[in-house]
Amino acid sequence: MWQLQTPVALFIFNRPEATKQVFEVIRRVKPPILFIIADGCRPNHPEDQAQCAATQAMVENIDWECDVIRNYAEENLGCGRRIASGVSWVFSQVPRAIFLEDDCLPDPSFFRFCEVLLDHYADDQRVTQICGHNRLSRWRCSEQSYHFSYYGSSWGWGSWQRSWQYYDYEMRQWQEQRIRDAIAQLLGDTQQVDYFALRCQQTLNRLDTWDYQWSLAQLAKGGLSIIPAMNLVTHSGVGEKALHTKTNSILQMTQQNYSLEFPLHHPETVAVDQNYVDRHFAWSIGQPDPDTLLNVIDRLLEMNRKTYALIALQQALKRHPEHQGLRGYQQRVISSLRQN
Repeated sequence: MWQLQTPVALFIFNRPEATKQVFEVIRRVKPPILFIIADGCRPNHPEDQAQCAATQAMVENIDWECDVIRNYAEENLGCGRRIASGVSWVFSQVPRAIFLEDDCLPDPSFFRFCEVLLDHYADDQRVTQICGHNRLSRWRCSEQSYHFSYYGSSWGWGSWQRSWQYYDYEMRQWQEQRIRDAIAQLLGDTQQVDYFALRCQQTLNRLDTWDYQWSLAQLAKGGLSIIPAMNLVTHSGVGEKALHTKTNSILQMTQQNYSLEFPLHHPETVAVDQNYVDRHFAWSIGQPDPDTLLNVIDRLLEMNRKTYALIALQQALKRHPEHQGLRGYQQRVISSLRQN
């Protein structure tokens, strides 16, 4: 019977209910080492004291055999510096780990997925991280268990100290023309290169984040992210209290977790799935391709969110008015609405 051997690191702040849900899944897989990393209360936010205390209370009851190592900041570092410093702290003690934030809810199979691949690619310098989130929900899942991409996700991930050693919160690498040229050649698409450059500049202008720095560190080395063939982690950090994601888009509404089967079916080669990369990017900039939109509409209908399915279809037809598959969905969606 499989038993998790890889350390898990959980980042918490001021969301006790979200933390409780994530912690319950962690409890099910019983990691032998658990790092708990908390940010401190924000100045001029008096509600933080009670909320942070309640959140920390949620992770006090460790009822399995486990080494618990806590790192609680005395003052507020902010999302970017707290997570960056926390990951570095973890990797100063262990060579590999699995990371979750309090608003990233995993399926239990996420942990085994990470562990198997952290072992499988431990010495393969081409691979820099294992991700739990698949932005397309499912992709080629009948062919293989995962694929490779230049774009990863910070919503549940695993990695090695060997990859994180290149991380630089200040992004000094971006000042080097040879690094920018190498990334442009790697991505090979002007729109994607320009978008990544914009995000890097926004980060340098003090966007409070840590993950664009991580993307830069990986792309500068030509590193590959592993993406599961079906989504294993959903992101619940949406709303007024969220730092970056204030509203819940129709695309985000269709997030759901799946459970992977083992043993994993490995791809034949370690090579980027360019089709996935392009679709991931299109989704990132809010311009998903027609096939992705059809999948979104299907899931909205399955979830009985028929009005949202109609809105998604109308938006899709504006972008792709000649797409026959989308036009063929009109009657299906309308008929579904009439059944209410």
